Amino acid sequence: MIEEVSVDTLTQTGVILDYVPLHERERLVEINKSIKKYIMALLFGFLSKRYRRKVKPLDYIADYYGEKWAFYFAWLLHYTSWLIIPSIGGLIIYLVLTGTWYFNQETMTY
Repeated sequence: MIEEVSVDTLTQTGVILDYVPLHERERLVEINKSIKKYIMALLFGFLSKRYRRKVKPLDYIADYYGEKWAFYFAWLLHYTSWLIIPSIGGLIIYLVLTGTWYFNQETMTY
């Protein structure tokens, strides 16, 4: 039977010297709310160069995780937003080819 392990008990008995909590829950909630609020503005803002007013989530990430991770997420948002353009073209080509295949099926004789 597995019993609950108490970190405070392990610290008092000397099994571990100290521990550091991994995250601050309140700040993570703040980051998540900010991302949910600004994600579409950031994605399309990178295309129109109006993202500078909407970088609040990236600022929160930089404050909490560091500049390295904020730069990574900024690059990821930039890359994803620029992939929207070729994906629209690909979708149009797919729809045209699917439509022509469908209409050619009806006229084909075997």
